[in-house]
Amino acid sequence: MSIEVGQRFGSLVAREPIGQGKFWWCDCDCGGETRASKWHLLRGRRLSCRCRLRPVAKEVRCTACDTDKPRADFYLRPGRAGGLNSRVCRECVSGRGSAAHAVKSAARRKEALTHYGGDPPICSCCGEPCYEFLQIDHSRGDGAAHRREIKATNAGNIYNWLHHQNYPDNLGLRVLCANCNWATRDGGVCPHMSAL
Repeated sequence: MSIEVGQRFGSLVAREPIGQGKFWWCDCDCGGETRASKWHLLRGRRLSCRCRLRPVAKEVRCTACDTDKPRADFYLRPGRAGGLNSRVCRECVSGRGSAAHAVKSAARRKEALTHYGGDPPICSCCGEPCYEFLQIDHSRGDGAAHRREIKATNAGNIYNWLHHQNYPDNLGLRVLCANCNWATRDGGVCPHMSAL
């Protein structure tokens, strides 16, 4: 038995043979593509690209420039569910968007530090005013869990997420310098506070 171009197997449509035709490139209804063996296709063992036909968004948020863009603006990878190689758009990968991305990232960071640390922002523990040393800290010690939640939403970093959430005040966020932030890891007390 042979396979014809355009022949459907469940959610897969045969696109082109590979080599002698023992394997085929197939397009999936989800928008992805996959390589499948002729044997699996003809016997009904491969019916999708393993995406389980998840709904695929028409637009994807680029994690570099934090902009919603059509799927066509991203590099595709055969065999991956949804077809995306990464969530960084072609423009940012090629470097044309990197300057704009750097400006936007710096502005978002400054907005967050100003909101939680005053204007100009300072460390809430030692009063360090040097902008380059300042960081957002979770005073309740739930920073790792919060970062996992942010990662699951594909919002990029915490500064982008805070911007999109209108800088909520109920999360126990504060501004600390890198030294004070490091000293309070794992529930510890900053030496500045213990000296008081």
